[in-house]
Amino acid sequence: MKNLCVTLHLKTPLIPGKYPLNLDGLLYWAAYEGHKESDDAALEVLAKALDSENGVFKSSDLIYLQTPQGSIYQTTAVFPTTMKWREHKYPLAKRSIMELGGPYRSRLTSYSAISAQAVRFYAVGDADLIHYLLDSVLCIGRGNNQGHGEIGEIVIEEVEQDLSWYRVDRKSGETELQRCLPAATAEKVSALASTIADLPVTTIRSKPPYTSGPDHIGYSTTFKREVLRFL
Repeated sequence: MKNLCVTLHLKTPLIPGKYPLNLDGLLYWAAYEGHKESDDAALEVLAKALDSENGVFKSSDLIYLQTPQGSIYQTTAVFPTTMKWREHKYPLAKRSIMELGGPYRSRLTSYSAISAQAVRFYAVGDADLIHYLLDSVLCIGRGNNQGHGEIGEIVIEEVEQDLSWYRVDRKSGETELQRCLPAATAEKVSALASTIADLPVTTIRSKPPYTSGPDHIGYSTTFKREVLRFL
């Protein structure tokens, strides 16, 4: 297991979800899809791809990259509005509703999206296995089945420090949380003592599958970006 920097170059804007996207969740679903949708098999693969400590994988939340060549800005993604016919008092087998006009016309729903040249994760893990799993992921974020958050190039590099859970800002010297951590785990990390003192405690899920995993009291990250001179 090595300290890694995982960069995903994006072709299309990404629609963020309600919670921060973590690399362990992304790799979990790649393994899940490739192992006949078995939770146990996916977690076994994930344990080989990423190191862990106190039951939490050593992987960061998604970080947006800003460079002189590519800024970060908010845009809009538009999808056809889903019409749930069960909401209307018409027989499903004999409905005759005008969809080109009137109150039941087809509509479009807008979602906030973020355009960035690339996004990044930090991790401690097996670079080859991580790359293999990411190769099967076409898009990330919400609306990924419709081409949003499309991955172009995957670049995995070895770095000196473990930046998966936290990092120290070079200019301010302040420690920044890099992923959601349970309170019991964060309190054991001495470097995070001053950081978590200023963070609100909230309910989080700290390991995949995030859709059904247990809830913990802990600390969460917010929108994260990294400014680079070049990419």
